[in-house]
Amino acid sequence: MRKKLTYLLFFFIPIISLSQGISLNVSQDARLALIGDERGNEAFTTNVNVAAEFRGWQKGSSYFLMRPELEYADLKGGELYRMTANFGYTFNKWIKDIDFTTTIGGGMLSRHELAGLHTQANLQLTWYFTKGVGLFLDSEFVQRIDLPKKFLGYSGKIGIKIILR
Repeated sequence: MRKKLTYLLFFFIPIISLSQGISLNVSQDARLALIGDERGNEAFTTNVNVAAEFRGWQKGSSYFLMRPELEYADLKGGELYRMTANFGYTFNKWIKDIDFTTTIGGGMLSRHELAGLHTQANLQLTWYFTKGVGLFLDSEFVQRIDLPKKFLGYSGKIGIKIILR
């Protein structure tokens, strides 16, 4: 385990030092927070995502980004853990204090004694209500191995983005 963490650290040091900005994103699945779902998860079910966003050089109205993220969900029938690496573009010059972000990504998922790969695509809208702090809505389409009857799952998340530098 220590060896894997060392490799990850050496992988992220150049990315962190070359990035033009770093932000922290924390979000919760809105449906699971407010009303629950058809699989028996009640309102106030924990489904939290934490991500670090590394921004690249601004080119015109957009910039490239890399966003590793971790997800934990306390779902009926078992906990879910996901680790994802996302890549995409943010368009931040179209409307003042509004960012539009599109990403694709993939990673590892673990649930119900299952472990395997997953892929996902996200559309995110962020409104900065003060300097360096914004609220976002995130539409996520994900292919998960723990949902055998569904090829593609969907979740809508609400969260906060804090620009660290």
